[in-house]
Amino acid sequence: MEEQFVSEHSVDMSQYSGVGKIKVLLVPWAAYLILLVLTRVPEVQAALLNFSETMQVTWFDNIVKFLIDGFPWVAIILVISSIVTLLRSQPFDAIRIYTDGIGFLKNGEERKVPHQQTLVAFGKMRQSVWIESEALGIKNYYYYWNEFSDSDVFRSNLEQYANWDSAAYRKK
Repeated sequence: MEEQFVSEHSVDMSQYSGVGKIKVLLVPWAAYLILLVLTRVPEVQAALLNFSETMQVTWFDNIVKFLIDGFPWVAIILVISSIVTLLRSQPFDAIRIYTDGIGFLKNGEERKVPHQQTLVAFGKMRQSVWIESEALGIKNYYYYWNEFSDSDVFRSNLEQYANWDSAAYRKK
């Protein structure tokens, strides 16, 4: 007889859709392009250099030199991170919490592990949750509580059943 799960929670997949990924990429690219265009204007470059000379602070001189000479190279980092973002897929679309383990569902197929093979931790200011299960290839990643259906129940059940102790975490 198969054990009943305590709760099941689907993940909001909108940020992993093509449109969601594009939205995530727009802000850094827009900021980069605006700064790049501004720092290519000769008058702006002259003003930055003059200001840095009057400041006579080494770290500020380095920032100005980077903005003028090195900033175009930041595009390489943005391209790489954009490719990673576009290729990234969500490793699961729902989580089932059991009293003895956690099941990760992807396209209706469940992969279940005991709690000791999943590590859960609070994220930034307890507004998110960090989930890792190396046994299933689920890398550490932060999820906001509200990305899960019935987020209050999800949080309560995770706090009650999941493994929050890194010393008890078994990766394999």
